[in-house]
Amino acid sequence: MKQSVYKLKTKKIGQWELPIKDILLNKIEQGEDLGGRRIKYLKGGKSIWADDLPEFAVSEKVWFIDGFLFVPKSDKNLTYILENHPWNNLHFSIQDTEADAKAELQAEKAKDEVINLISNSDKGKNNCNSNGYFWSFCIITNTI
Repeated sequence: MKQSVYKLKTKKIGQWELPIKDILLNKIEQGEDLGGRRIKYLKGGKSIWADDLPEFAVSEKVWFIDGFLFVPKSDKNLTYILENHPWNNLHFSIQDTEADAKAELQAEKAKDEVINLISNSDKGKNNCNSNGYFWSFCIITNTI
């Protein structure tokens, strides 16, 4: 099953509820902006707009668990709410695994480059002996 993964920017442990109850989003119909409208989230509902749903309909709670929320691609209502929520990119964001992997790779390359620079530098400047056990200690202490 295909899904989108949203992650919190700060809280990583426990549960965090996405506020939906008093949120207003701009409703656009046939290219016309109808202004801010109250939303409700009903899993499998026909709409997110409170004025399109029965008055007694109660919005379901949406929880991030341990910093993550997994949303099936088929859940168009929740996806729309998350993409347009005023807290998107403020308190949470969609996880871009490709961008995260590229950033991690860049960090590893930078570490390797620093190690190579230290290894190839003038040993006299580092006040380290390249023989024996002191070389590893020298690399660690000179990179901190």
